[in-house]
Amino acid sequence: MALTTTPGQNVLPKIDNVRVKTPSERARDTINGSLIREQDFAPLDDYIGHGASSDYQINNTGPWVPFQRTRNYQLPEALFEQLNQAQLATEMGLFAEINHAWATIDNALYLWDYTVPNPALIGFEDQPHEITSVHLAVPRKGVFLPSITHVIVLATRADVILLGLGKEAVPTGRKELQLFDTGMSISVRGLSIKVIASSPKTGRIFFAGETENHVYELQYQNEERWFLGRCGKKNHTYGWSASFAPSFGFRQRPAQYVKQMLVDDTRNLVYTLSNESAIRAFHMDSDQTLKETLHYSSRALYSIIGHYVAENEAFNSNHRIVSISCISEEESSKFHLVAVTQNGYRIYITAVGPGSWGLGTSSRAPTSLAVPLVRFPPSQSPDPSKPAQLSLQIQRIGQGPQSSKLPTRAATRFAPGYFVCLESDAQRIFLAAPDPGLIPRKSGENQPHPSRENAMWATLDGPAESVDISRPYQPPISTPKGFGNELAVQFDKAAVEIAVLTNTGVYIFRRRSLVDNFAALYREGGGDEGREGAIRKLMSNYGRGETLATALAVACGQGTEFTPDSGIGQIRDPDVLAFARSVFIEQGGKPKIDENLQQSSSPLDTVIPSPRHEAIAIFMSRILRSTWNALIAKELRTPTGGYSVVSTVAVEKLRAVQQNLSTLSQFFANNSSSIDGLRGPDENRPAATRQDELKLQGENRALHSLVQLVEKAIEGIAFLLMLFEERVEDLVRLLAEPTRPLFFQLTYQSLFTDETGLRVAKELVKAIVNRNIARGSNVETVAETLRRRCGQFCSPDDVVTFRAQELLKRATEAGPDSEYGRNLLNESLILFTQITKSLQWEYLESAVKQYTSLKFFAGAIQLALKVATDSDPTDEAGSLLLDDMPPDEKRQKFFDYRQRCYNLIHDVVNSVDQTVNQDISSARARATTIAQRQREAYDVIAESTDELFLSNLYDWYLVQGWTDRLLATDSHYIIPYLERKARDDYTHADLLWRYHTIKQHYIESSQIQLELANSGFRLPLSKRIFYLSQAKTNIQLNRRARDKDRRQRLLKEISDHLDIGNLQDDLLQRFKSDERFDDDNRNRVLEDLDGQIKTITELYNRYIEEAAYHDLAIVAFSLADFRDHAIIVQTWTSLLQSTWNQSSFPSFAPVNIFTSSATQSGPDAPPSPWELTTLSLQSLYPRLSNTPIYFPLPDILPELLRLTSSLPRNNSSNNNISGPPPTPPPRHWITDLFLTDLTPPISHQILFTVLESTFYDLGSVNGATTERRLLATEVVYLVARWFEASSSMARGVGRGGAAAVAAEEVVMGGIEQWERVDALLVVMLEQRGLLGAEDEGTVLRVREGVGRLIG
Repeated sequence: MALTTTPGQNVLPKIDNVRVKTPSERARDTINGSLIREQDFAPLDDYIGHGASSDYQINNTGPWVPFQRTRNYQLPEALFEQLNQAQLATEMGLFAEINHAWATIDNALYLWDYTVPNPALIGFEDQPHEITSVHLAVPRKGVFLPSITHVIVLATRADVILLGLGKEAVPTGRKELQLFDTGMSISVRGLSIKVIASSPKTGRIFFAGETENHVYELQYQNEERWFLGRCGKKNHTYGWSASFAPSFGFRQRPAQYVKQMLVDDTRNLVYTLSNESAIRAFHMDSDQTLKETLHYSSRALYSIIGHYVAENEAFNSNHRIVSISCISEEESSKFHLVAVTQNGYRIYITAVGPGSWGLGTSSRAPTSLAVPLVRFPPSQSPDPSKPAQLSLQIQRIGQGPQSSKLPTRAATRFAPGYFVCLESDAQRIFLAAPDPGLIPRKSGENQPHPSRENAMWATLDGPAESVDISRPYQPPISTPKGFGNELAVQFDKAAVEIAVLTNTGVYIFRRRSLVDNFAALYREGGGDEGREGAIRKLMSNYGRGETLATALAVACGQGTEFTPDSGIGQIRDPDVLAFARSVFIEQGGKPKIDENLQQSSSPLDTVIPSPRHEAIAIFMSRILRSTWNALIAKELRTPTGGYSVVSTVAVEKLRAVQQNLSTLSQFFANNSSSIDGLRGPDENRPAATRQDELKLQGENRALHSLVQLVEKAIEGIAFLLMLFEERVEDLVRLLAEPTRPLFFQLTYQSLFTDETGLRVAKELVKAIVNRNIARGSNVETVAETLRRRCGQFCSPDDVVTFRAQELLKRATEAGPDSEYGRNLLNESLILFTQITKSLQWEYLESAVKQYTSLKFFAGAIQLALKVATDSDPTDEAGSLLLDDMPPDEKRQKFFDYRQRCYNLIHDVVNSVDQTVNQDISSARARATTIAQRQREAYDVIAESTDELFLSNLYDWYLVQGWTDRLLATDSHYIIPYLERKARDDYTHADLLWRYHTIKQHYIESSQIQLELANSGFRLPLSKRIFYLSQAKTNIQLNRRARDKDRRQRLLKEISDHLDIGNLQDDLLQRFKSDERFDDDNRNRVLEDLDGQIKTITELYNRYIEEAAYHDLAIVAFSLADFRDHAIIVQTWTSLLQSTWNQSSFPSFAPVNIFTSSATQSGPDAPPSPWELTTLSLQSLYPRLSNTPIYFPLPDILPELLRLTSSLPRNNSSNNNISGPPPTPPPRHWITDLFLTDLTPPISHQILFTVLESTFYDLGSVNGATTERRLLATEVVYLVARWFEASSSMARGVGRGGAAAVAAEEVVMGGIEQWERVDALLVVMLEQRGLLGAEDEGTVLRVREGVGRLIG
């Protein structure tokens, strides 16, 4: 089954990383490529060849004649009346560039416009001498009034006179050509001036006479100077004094004199040809000088030619040169002159500079001549009445030419190679022209050489007197490469016309273009078979693309024909148009695949469109050529301050281009069903293979891009025509500042194909509409007119925009508080919301600002929100935000635009708040209205589901410092917003737990606080502990049953982190006051600790153990659940010892483990050791959760006894210790510590068990040691305290009426416990000297008391 596609559809897989061009870009590149190929046309130097050649296609009749005689203007009757009165001499000539001819009759000069029927003569008869020569020149700038556009140089036997020529208004109001006597003349008696030449660029005038071989210059200026009047002459070839020497008449003609003179302004050269065929060249190296640089006689010139062309009877040095013609530097960088011999041989001459072949710059003077080419005349002179003939003669270097002759009395060559030869003694001229269709193609087998000329003979009614070009060739480019491409300008410029003056009138020969030849082919091509053969020959010689472009042009009415009745007009013959249409459609060729393209290209890019596509591109590029790269407008300023903006292309030209494009568009519309690539999907023929389908798609894409460009160009020109009907300078002032320079930089290409051009055009449309709004015009009518004439720049959406703007303006006039004004605002909002997908930013911004100023806040917010969301239908910006804003140019554009829309809403919100604040003191009714509008505005925001907007809004709230407003916002979008932001921003994370707390989401709040405490944000340790404390509080507030398990897990995690955080804080504070550190190490450690909460292992290994903080080590053991009893006891021993020593031996400080240097304590005595020990145990005990493994009382208490018993009794035993003697500890401080000072206190029973065990452990020690006596005293004290406490309890029980057995269970922990206590007391009493008298008395009282209580 064959695949079918709609235009632009691609059924092939898309290739990644290949940017697909838009149709406008594709069409633009196609037209640019075609224009570049047109400019790549071979220069004259390349295609004309070298050596000798003679290649002509001669057609005197039929469709291929190179020139067509179109008009014949008869001499005016008034001239014949003057001729009948001639006495001495008459002469005629042409001023074809101004469409005038002239005649001299004795002393009178007559001019007439030969294009006007029965024209009036313009005469000059105010001098008495016979006129010898007449020349039309362009004057020097500034010498005459601007109305004098030309001067006529009139040479007589006595003087050279300058006559001004310009147009002047006549009573009928029309301007007619007039002659003006300038009063400038010089004497030339005896010179017999026959040759005059001038420089259009500089206005210099040169002349020469038949009486000498000198070159003179006529010098003129608008005022007299020293030694020089307003007019004078200078001899450039004889000497300065000769310019002022008197001239005498009756000079004899010298052997050699100047016969012809030419000025080449492109190279600043003047050439002369003498009557003996000598050629001289003069260089104008300044505005005042003329230096002869070379002189070649006829024999020297033929000597050069003889190296490769042998002389014969028709071509030798005895044959004079009858004329020379310049080849400008614009046309050729190598060839300078074409000299024509009396037998019609054309000698192409190059003026060679020093050390170079040809001249590359006009500042260099030639010093020698070279002859690269001689072109022979046709081998025979056929009868013009006979059918077309072919004269083909190609001679190479070293071959001799045939003895062909074309008897010539005068000849002229015009750019880009038109040759007109006036035959001797015959009323016939020979015309030849290059064949531009052959030049771009390389000659091959069975193909003509590119240098072949199309030629013809034309018979006149009388001998030709003068030849001039009345409509010169206008090249597509002023460089040798591309200069001669006549095909490029055949639709863009008027055809070249050559005027030939005879004694009966003026004949006009019009250059026939290839389109004209093709159009004539149908009528004169010899029937169907002949036409088919001609088409095949055209394709062979010119290529299929050029042939089809020509057929398309004829089918679109570009062909012209001349008829005696109607003159020159477009061909409208339906048969001719149908023939051209059939050639274009049937011979269009097929697209193909370029297998050499890289595999990474899109498959469609491998398709080479058909020759039909090439033909359309050629035709379009030639229609658009003069406008394509031209600027659209330019500024004109006058010295008086005037300012205007005008089109750089004539309006008539724009209309012509538009008409041609409209015809092409109509052709596409009428024939789309017959052209592959323009058919719709339902009309396409089934493709046999996938490759055929690909070709069809590529052809379709290529052709449709050109069709779209045609439509855009038509509308673009229509818009400009409408624009230039306005006062453009007023519209330019309405453009935004950045747009104004863009307008003056805008080209037609940009307008038709670029986004910049479209944007500027829409700005101009907006300016037009705004100006009409300001004038009070009906905007809808203006907008509809714009849409109808140029819908590309004024779409239906634009019309809606303008209607909405007009409603806004009317609402402003009605007042925002009126019901009518509010209705208008709502109607305008409805219109704006209909076109939000295409609403331009300027219109949006303006509408939002106007809505805000009119206090239509809800409408302003609603419009900005809708534009933002409609501008990004696939939410590219939202996905970019969710992806954490990676670099992505495509999505970033959507994001940036939507942010701009949201910024407008920020302004509206500010305006709402300001308005409310300003109206607080207003009347109640007014305040109520404002409050209602505020609620409406905030309701729109609250109802928005645009997450990107809400994210932007919440960000803006925080920038403004409106944290409370954010936390008070009731929206389910806030939590996702804060969660997304909290990943990277502390402020948002802090707001997140606060928002959860406000909403009583305690578990979520605790979770966020826990994450904050453990986050990587730069938070101090105190802040992290604060978050953990708050989290613990919040988790305990949650009482929902369904969250019980989660709550317990979270509470455990929070508590663990809080304990570690507190330990780290203790460590931090300890390091702050630890004098063992130098400043650098202290700061480093403090910075490390005052941050993230570390693991318990890291705290212990890196800091606690290294710094010998034993108390913190014990806490770390507890938190880490470390249960090695030996290490725990050892740590306790070290803690108690170090704490004790810190006061007992103040002069010996510990070694600093970090700096390895000893630090001395201060001069003040430290607290007593038991005080420090008490404080240490008081702070440490609660943190160990009363866990015996981490608070090993059986190990702690003996160590305290040992330390206390080790205290010195007097100074005699501590003579080596400086300072005052230590104060003895309070009696029984150890027992009081455990019973009273610790929270919670240790029970009597537990403490007694430890003391009992310790006493018996010390029983092996012989004698009553200090430590045993101290222990015994503490036992007695503990028993007394215990008895007192238990007695109080027993008495309480007794008062309550309980049985005596209850007292037995309470006193001293019960009978069994008392028996243990009593046994120990007995042992202590039995050991002599162990107890003092006081202690023994205490023991007896306790035993008696217990006995009384328990009976």
